[in-house]
Amino acid sequence: PLVLAVPLDCIRESWLAQAFRLGLAAVSIAPPRGSIVSETGAVIHGRLYGPALLPQSREAVEYLKETGLPVIAGCGVARRSEIDSLVAAGAAAVQLDFALWRGWPPGSLD
Repeated sequence: PLVLAVPLDCIRESWLAQAFRLGLAAVSIAPPRGSIVSETGAVIHGRLYGPALLPQSREAVEYLKETGLPVIAGCGVARRSEIDSLVAAGAAAVQLDFALWRGWPPGSLD
């Protein structure tokens, strides 16, 4: 099966409508790219992670579920209640990102 990973900040791009005609099995919401300035003044580029992305992720699920494809949510998930919230919004599944390398908050999966 073909799953298209779409960065959170690209879910409304015009090219996406064409991609949906490729016989996709699902669409996966991926972290957006960004930049920050370090304490030394260097600009660091890469993927953005963290709980601040959760509201945007939920909005993306609500938008992408209208395509009729299963949506794999992600970005900003750190608690069981957030997984449940994304599933309630229409996600077929939820992927984890920063919680895997930062660790789950104590009691968050209860």
